[in-house]
Amino acid sequence: MLLAKGYTVHETSYGQGLSIQDADGLHTLVLREIITSPHPICGQELRFIRSMLDLSQEGMGKIIGVQRLQVTRMEANRKKPITPSADRAIRMFSPCNNMTATWRIAFLNC
Repeated sequence: MLLAKGYTVHETSYGQGLSIQDADGLHTLVLREIITSPHPICGQELRFIRSMLDLSQEGMGKIIGVQRLQVTRMEANRKKPITPSADRAIRMFSPCNNMTATWRIAFLNC
C-alpha cells in the first residue's frame, strides 16, 4: 500500500483534509508502478510520466519518436494504450534505481 502511514487526516474549514507527508516519494512509487506494470501505458499515465519529468509534449515526442500532436492525441485518449513503440521507449529505463533523475539527465540531452 503506497500510503500506509504516510499521511495525516486533519479538519479544515471545508471538512476533512488529507496531507501526504512524502508526495515526491509517492509520485516516484506511482511512476515505478506504471513503468513496471505488465499492462500497456495509457494516455493518462503518459501525461503523469511527462509531468514527473517536467517535459513539454514536444519534449516527450522527441523522446518517444513522435510529433507533439501525436503526444497530445495519446494523452487525450486517457484510457487507451499508447503506441507500442512509445511504450517500449518509456519502459527501457525501468531498471534504473532513480528513474526520475536518470530520465531528466538522459532526456535533457535530446
